Amino acid sequence: MSRRLTLTALASLVLGTVPIAQAQTAPIVEYPVISSLGPGPITASGEVWFAFPNDDMVGQISTTGEDTLYDLPAPYEEPRGIAAGPEDTVWFTATGGFDGAEGILRITQDGTITDFPTAPDTRPLGLTFGPDANLWFTRASFPYQIGKMTTSGVVTFLPTLLDEAPRNITTGPDGNLWITEDGLSNGGVGAIGRMTTSGDLTEYPLPTAPGNGSRAEDIAVGPDGNLWFTWSQGSASPVGPPLARSIGRITPTGTITEFPLGSDSSFASAGITSGPDGNLWFTEPGSNSIGRISLSGVIEHFDVPTPASLPLDITVGGDGNLWFTESDASQIGRLFLTAPPTPTNPPTAQPTATPPPICQGQSVTHVGSSGNDSLIGTPGADVLAGLGGNDTIDGAGGADLVCAGEGRDVVSGGAGGDRLNGENGRDILKGGSGNDRLNGGPKPDLCNGGSGRDRATACEVRKGIP
Repeated sequence: MSRRLTLTALASLVLGTVPIAQAQTAPIVEYPVISSLGPGPITASGEVWFAFPNDDMVGQISTTGEDTLYDLPAPYEEPRGIAAGPEDTVWFTATGGFDGAEGILRITQDGTITDFPTAPDTRPLGLTFGPDANLWFTRASFPYQIGKMTTSGVVTFLPTLLDEAPRNITTGPDGNLWITEDGLSNGGVGAIGRMTTSGDLTEYPLPTAPGNGSRAEDIAVGPDGNLWFTWSQGSASPVGPPLARSIGRITPTGTITEFPLGSDSSFASAGITSGPDGNLWFTEPGSNSIGRISLSGVIEHFDVPTPASLPLDITVGGDGNLWFTESDASQIGRLFLTAPPTPTNPPTAQPTATPPPICQGQSVTHVGSSGNDSLIGTPGADVLAGLGGNDTIDGAGGADLVCAGEGRDVVSGGAGGDRLNGENGRDILKGGSGNDRLNGGPKPDLCNGGSGRDRATACEVRKGIP
């Protein structure tokens, strides 16, 4: 097995000419699902399936909006990657959280779960079925590797090491495995990796400005036979320059084309999928919209009805429509392709400071404004929502729930087991004592767990948290 690093991608970067349309409306229906922190990854196999990384559950939803949720068998925690398998099965990775078990699990349409454990500190993340009918997954812990598992549960790691942390993986039309790599979290340069099933690796670094880090997030095969991916570059520090977001395209021979998402740095992109209409569709958590890009690079945006819903991942359902997860709203959205979207001219502006009626499924006890606020809870259990502005929020003891909202916020949980959501801002989250859960959000955040057994997601910088 061999590894090859290529720099040809730097020389072969094509900057796409990107006509960006105004925000549009589309026929979108939203279905609520019960969860404290909301769904993340999504796929379709028979029905549409999705995972709750922070609630240790997977779910299924019908075309009529009826959902069924299944708890992961103990001690597995934090389901992340998800993939459709043969005979309408669904497979997903469990990264283990702080002290849970790690592995790959299979669920049938009737909810029967079979688990296949992996070794501790494997941290399986992205998942796909390869051309050899085996499951292939990314190892998020160091050393960065690609793993293979048979459907009977035999796990093998290819010895070839990747330069940066691998995130998602898919099978390309050339019969190779294509991998996104994240260099942003440690200030490095991300890449797209291409690996054969025998372990020969070629890495194509993302063209990245000097002094910046970069990351490739999700990846999908386009109808043109190329690989399309979501891409960001900038600084991982909350006080650094804003992230520039793009959609990338790479040919099987390694030519990278960048399609910028405009000058608004809130146009974060996360999940991407190939639609039945011949376009690529992607989620934009920062601007609360679903994006569409044609093969020629024309980009359009479609507003999600619920404000600040944080759309994360997207797939095509068996009904031929697009389904996506709304993590902060704890909803599943469906965008109908059967009725063509209608442009809005001028676009309807999204409200900037709409007070949410709930935070993480609970009624808010302390609420801020659209400006800069200082919120202090009680020694008991509080629910605090910052809304807009650069807020300072202190739970002051007890098992608190916090939704920081827009802006650059500083959140302290205090004593007790707290759940702190940074949401859409460059935030600093401090768990304090207790077993805390910290969720940074789409922009670069700093998460400091403090004492206790803490768990963190979407945090660019972590302190005291695995």
